[in-house]
Amino acid sequence: MSSAPPARWQLRYAQCWEDADRLVEGLAPLAGRRVLSIASGGENTLALLAEGPERLVAIDRNPAQLASLELKAVACDRLPHGEWLVLLGAWDRPEGPPEEPPLGRALGEGGTGAVPEALVRHRRGLYGRCRDQLSPATAAFWDHQPGILATGLLHGGRFERYLAAFRRWLLPLLRHPAGWRPLLAGQSEAERHAWVVACRRDWRWRLLFRLFFSRAALGGFGTDPRQVRYGAIPQGELLLERLEHALTALDPSDNPYLHWILLGRYGQRLPRALRPEVQERIRGQLSRLELRPLALEDWLAEAPAMPFDRFNLSNVFEYASPQATTALLARLHARAAPGARLLCWNRLAERDTRLAPPRTWAPQGELQEALHRQDRVFFYRRLVLAEAIMAPSACAVGAAHDRGDPPSLRAG
Repeated sequence: MSSAPPARWQLRYAQCWEDADRLVEGLAPLAGRRVLSIASGGENTLALLAEGPERLVAIDRNPAQLASLELKAVACDRLPHGEWLVLLGAWDRPEGPPEEPPLGRALGEGGTGAVPEALVRHRRGLYGRCRDQLSPATAAFWDHQPGILATGLLHGGRFERYLAAFRRWLLPLLRHPAGWRPLLAGQSEAERHAWVVACRRDWRWRLLFRLFFSRAALGGFGTDPRQVRYGAIPQGELLLERLEHALTALDPSDNPYLHWILLGRYGQRLPRALRPEVQERIRGQLSRLELRPLALEDWLAEAPAMPFDRFNLSNVFEYASPQATTALLARLHARAAPGARLLCWNRLAERDTRLAPPRTWAPQGELQEALHRQDRVFFYRRLVLAEAIMAPSACAVGAAHDRGDPPSLRAG
């Protein structure tokens, strides 16, 4: 076994909790573009890669997040679709699930049961088929994560364990008289609205959301206290409002993120990067993926001076003060090619391009509102989409810029 990775390698997010379909729509077209992406859990970076960018640089201040992306990318290339999803923990069998597990009782860290030994051995074998393609640091990290490899990567982050606690302990207390299953099976909008109205009559509905998804609980046990330090809206109230939108205006039966929250599995409803046709497109683009263990501000300071066309910034500004956000938006604009776009999410804090220096970023209001209304991840109060404003001279320089050759997949 390889030497242990540094103690600071703590996996916070085992998967991406932003809607990849909305991300790709907002940043389209991506073919032939240079893209910068916050790695987070990794799937959304892979979804962008599938669209054929010329170069995609994935950065993250936490090396464990890049280790997650690297293993997912290598496994995507090495394994057939079903086995890839078994390694990730989305499925327990390569042919897919025969039926969805009971609510609150998914296997492993996602629920109340133990992972069968045969499945543990299967996942270890799948990891072994990928390990020789990993960088030494990434292999060292995963060699020391037997529990995550046993249950599947997607269960292994701090936030996913928090959701598993919700699924195990609170979800049984939030049951509608008709149960949750009809929502996931498919109902009309009127039926879904009646379902939500019935839940509102139960005092536990609001109280438990307020408590479990409060700033103190979510920051202390689910994400990071730094992520909930800004903004005045109560976290639980925001989530409840957005959840009701996801249950009524949108179709829960087609929402992979809601399936995971309730079941601890995706079943046949997969987020964009995990769909079989997208996996095939990812495989042909992996030489264009570059991994860098840097915070956004460090990348802006250290990366070569070349323009980028697209920026996937996750909810990175949630950590930043208004003043720091203004400075970052200015520095991003200095690295933007003509027509460049950035997309990010706000959960609690107001962090959009109104904080940008004048004449740098133009909000794409109509499209960003349309994307937000269709966003199936209900954690966010706003989706932010903006396009770079360029002086005529900058446009001419950018158009003439030599793009160079894309780098190969590597970590560090």
